[in-house]
Amino acid sequence: MTLDLEYSEKGMQHNHLLEIVDLKTYFFTKRGAVKAVDGISFTIDAGDVFGLVGESGCGKSVTALSILRLVPDPPGKIVSGQVIFEGEDLLQKSEEEMRSIRGAKISMIFQDPLTSLDPIVRVGEQIVEAIRTHTNMNPQKAWEKAVKILTEVGIPDAEIRAKQYPFQLSGGMRQRVMIAIALVTEPRLLIADEPTTNLDVTIQAQILTLLKEIKAKTQTSILFITHNLGIVAWLCNKLAVMYAGKIVEYGATKSVFSNPLHPYTTLLLKAVPRLDIKKEMLESIEGDVPDLVNPPSGCRFHPRCPYAKKICSIIQPPMIEVEEGHYASCLIYDKEKWRSV
Repeated sequence: MTLDLEYSEKGMQHNHLLEIVDLKTYFFTKRGAVKAVDGISFTIDAGDVFGLVGESGCGKSVTALSILRLVPDPPGKIVSGQVIFEGEDLLQKSEEEMRSIRGAKISMIFQDPLTSLDPIVRVGEQIVEAIRTHTNMNPQKAWEKAVKILTEVGIPDAEIRAKQYPFQLSGGMRQRVMIAIALVTEPRLLIADEPTTNLDVTIQAQILTLLKEIKAKTQTSILFITHNLGIVAWLCNKLAVMYAGKIVEYGATKSVFSNPLHPYTTLLLKAVPRLDIKKEMLESIEGDVPDLVNPPSGCRFHPRCPYAKKICSIIQPPMIEVEEGHYASCLIYDKEKWRSV
């Protein structure tokens, strides 16, 4: 089974919370069109913690911005595809309709809270703004709710902290404020775009534990974007691996880690240090990341793939269901084409 129209029709029948269908988002520059996201499809169900993983520049953050229709235009443009949320295509919504969805039904935690929070507005007031934008709650009740959510995300002395400015808080506290803003409207979907990147490992662990607890309590679905495979293994129940604007592998996290199907995923996992295996040198992936203005023909990973054949430079492999619910975009699993050369 291939992950194309057949997959999309099957997905539509299952009433997924979010369904991305053949999404393409390009950035138009003087050099040409940068194909940042180039025909990706995946689904997120209610209660899922879905990991989107890949190296820097592969299109993870652009995918998140495309879901919320926040791609800067110009130079960016969602060229085609569908973003179906609760049965409705967000790409067909007006900007006014999208404003009622952003922050209410779908919220996002950005990488750097210091640049995302308003530096001249107290953090409590920023949470109140999120509440009053989407509800008719009076200012006093909204303030009480803001203090309560700060307490729930683990900020001590929440009443005092709510009256402080972002620069007066530590990096971990600022990220907790961002999570509070994202959660205060009780969204159905939370997009976390590398929310622990700028934090030390101790605070990272606290933030990740908080997200796991939030999911357990609220059943909010989470799209977690990261380049850290260790985080995905611990937090996510589903996983998609991106490379050069495309998804190359997709399935349950346990399946992908125990039996990686795509050569890129296999090499990524070999490059991760492990406590149970002693190595003097970590393995690396040879070659360079492709130029997305002029990406390689056929499979985009073929110039770096140790198993590549000539056909890999000619044919773009479809997403093939190799095991139940576990897909890979590699011609190795298309027996007819692989044996023909």
